[in-house]
Amino acid sequence: MFKLDPNMERGLSNWIPPIVVDGPGKYVVLLHYVNNPHLRWTGEPLGTHDAATMALVTKSSPCDAVSGPMEIEVQATDVKAK
Repeated sequence: MFKLDPNMERGLSNWIPPIVVDGPGKYVVLLHYVNNPHLRWTGEPLGTHDAATMALVTKSSPCDAVSGPMEIEVQATDVKAK
């Protein structure tokens, strides 16, 4: 959880899981991010939710953002054997 003031930005690269592909080739990928402050939280994988933090979540702005498509090329040396 972090606060993002107007006109500020924050990288999400450490939250994005690795891209899984079938093998070498060109792929088109995009990122889809959704913030739903009214979503009912059902799990606690990182422990008990902090009430003060949850209050901030419920007051946050809803958003649904999709990046533009990005083409990546995976070479044979990038693919790990199964």
